[in-house]
Amino acid sequence: ALAGHRVLQSLELWNVELDDESGLSIVRAVHGSCPRLGKLNLGRSLIGPLTAKRIEEMLDGSSIRLSLF
Repeated sequence: ALAGHRVLQSLELWNVELDDESGLSIVRAVHGSCPRLGKLNLGRSLIGPLTAKRIEEMLDGSSIRLSLF
């Protein structure tokens, strides 16, 4: 549902307890397919440090500001 969303500017997910694969899936869906997205906040999640680093690397150089807690 997120892929190709043309007007989405900010996505904040709080209290959804994303795990590693869920976090990666969201980033894959929005990265490069949501041209207006400028802020991605994955809130408090269960994403491990290696996956967090991978997500940061995936978004490096993009206009998307990432927040992970």
